[in-house]
Amino acid sequence: MALQSFQICYDDGVTGSVCQPAITVTPEILFSDTFTDTNGTLISAHTPDVGSGGYTWLAQTNADEPTIVTPGGYLADSWDNRPSWPGGFALVESSVSDCVITVDVRQNATAIGDSHGIVFRQSGSDFNNYWLAVIKVNEATNDFRLIKTVGGVTTTPDVAAVSLSYDTWYTIQVTLSGSSITATLDGGNTLSATDTDPVSYT
Repeated sequence: MALQSFQICYDDGVTGSVCQPAITVTPEILFSDTFTDTNGTLISAHTPDVGSGGYTWLAQTNADEPTIVTPGGYLADSWDNRPSWPGGFALVESSVSDCVITVDVRQNATAIGDSHGIVFRQSGSDFNNYWLAVIKVNEATNDFRLIKTVGGVTTTPDVAAVSLSYDTWYTIQVTLSGSSITATLDGGNTLSATDTDPVSYT
């Protein structure tokens, strides 16, 4: 994550513009993972690279728990054995509402109609309240969308048609600040929404 520099300048009414020394802020990385482990390791048995505050992957309770794939260092789930939601999800409960989340995702050609991306503002086993920022690749349409579910009712606050291909890596980044939600795909294709029903965790 890039360093952020800030500088305060003002007119003192005597000598003109006066600037204070620049202040550099290093964002704290709460969680990071390159999925370096033995091939086939279940995500619940895997230790992340960085887990500040004891954050770790939550154990999955369904038959489709994602596994580590090496070489390559990525997380995969089995589309053929996928049960109903929340199958194929790996979760980290951070107790942080405002943050920046970045993931690299790829959809292969056997997952037609599936979506891949980030789950956020979702708590524990509550799968009736959450947000998603996902890409969807299929033969008819390709899109990048923000999805909101409150009380089990799902809506799509923002969506953009984008050019996507199977078996290609894309970077999704979500920025959470109070009620403001912003999502980007490869640094562009910005989606935004206002969270009027925020849950307490990311």
